Amino acid sequence: MAAREGDRRSLRLRNMAERHGLPISQSKTRLLARSPAPVVVTVVFTSFISVTYGFGVYLFAALMPEMRATLTFDYAFAGAVAGYAQIGYLSSSLAIGFLAPLIGPARTVAGSMVICTICLLALSGIGSPISLAALLVCLAAMAASVWTPMAQLAQQLIPEQHQGKALGLMSSGTSYGVFINGLIVPPLVLAFGWRSVWLVVGATAACLTLIGILSLSRLGDRHFSRDARQSRSSSETPQRSSSFRGPLILLIIMFLSGLACMPFQTFLTSYLRDEHAWSPELSGRIWSMIGIAGMFGGFLMGSIADRISVKRTLTLAFVLLFFAAAIACRPTSPAIVFAGAGLFGIAFNSIFGLVPAYVSKTTQGTGATRLFGVLNLSVGLGNMSGNIVGGNMRETLATFNPMYVSIAGIVLVLILLTFLLPSDRRKIEPAGDVDDRAFIPPERDVACG
Repeated sequence: MAAREGDRRSLRLRNMAERHGLPISQSKTRLLARSPAPVVVTVVFTSFISVTYGFGVYLFAALMPEMRATLTFDYAFAGAVAGYAQIGYLSSSLAIGFLAPLIGPARTVAGSMVICTICLLALSGIGSPISLAALLVCLAAMAASVWTPMAQLAQQLIPEQHQGKALGLMSSGTSYGVFINGLIVPPLVLAFGWRSVWLVVGATAACLTLIGILSLSRLGDRHFSRDARQSRSSSETPQRSSSFRGPLILLIIMFLSGLACMPFQTFLTSYLRDEHAWSPELSGRIWSMIGIAGMFGGFLMGSIADRISVKRTLTLAFVLLFFAAAIACRPTSPAIVFAGAGLFGIAFNSIFGLVPAYVSKTTQGTGATRLFGVLNLSVGLGNMSGNIVGGNMRETLATFNPMYVSIAGIVLVLILLTFLLPSDRRKIEPAGDVDDRAFIPPERDVACG
């Protein structure tokens, strides 16, 4: 019965496309007929990013003082764990880029979420620093393996005219997770201890994972991977002449983005407190401003990208980042610095949603997953390099100001690089363009006829 209903809906979708003069391939018609609504996909994936990054990557920093007292490790060990976690993230980014097309992108995301949930729950019962390190490394790897396949999934499951805002919202998922951390950590730690926090977020992750897997189970992942390979072989050939320039520029953009953004936020609090005499309360509010701006910035910039193109919006994001860096170079008043923090929050969260949106629009099928895996590796290397260089500049020059001047210079280079990117308006798969009405549920689909 389910297969028969899927065939009937495929026929309705095809008839609707023909009535509106929209060419649509048979394989993609069947996929869309079986897929959950794009809004559901976006909400599910945003919640996954909130869990893997907000809880899995950033929660440890909020609980470090309490965990350090119980597990008796020093700050040198905490720094080493952060380094190992970064290695896990980089390794996973590269490996998943090639493994996800073989396993299936939806299965990769679902499996990674299951492992992430297990690790979060396990952290509530650890008794040694070694267990802590192993689980944090695994969580960092799962964060990369959830995010990497999403460019390909968005390409197949979300209409092209909405991919920018969808991926922008997904990239803001980290901000939602960090915001939730700020709400639950103080009361839970005070009442029940740090172990209760991991237990609560693990249970939350389990519920979200279950809901998400039930939604993703309608994707027909094996059929989806086969469709991607077939469409790639027939549709990427015309783009071969320009296929190398775009990915190369993206690699440079992602590395420089990590090189600029990571030290910007890593040393911001120290810069304001040590060199400009800001109070802990005032410097803490800067992070609230960055978080709030990031919660809405990804979706806002993604919506703009759907209207004016991802390439132009990426340029706009780097312009905002330049103004944020320029303000950091001369933090003349708290009001101006708060404005700069808001600009940074919008730019930072949107950049890492716009890049997968660009990949989704310009690279077909499994190639999108492979490319995005390498791009994640590139930004990770930029993050590590930025922190190392920024810290050494502070030690050598006794001030963070030259570092922020350098960041502003790097961002100017990034702005110029965006002009060299090929246009994302180019249609890669003409047969795959689908009108919004092709996503209307069967009941309304009939009513439209």
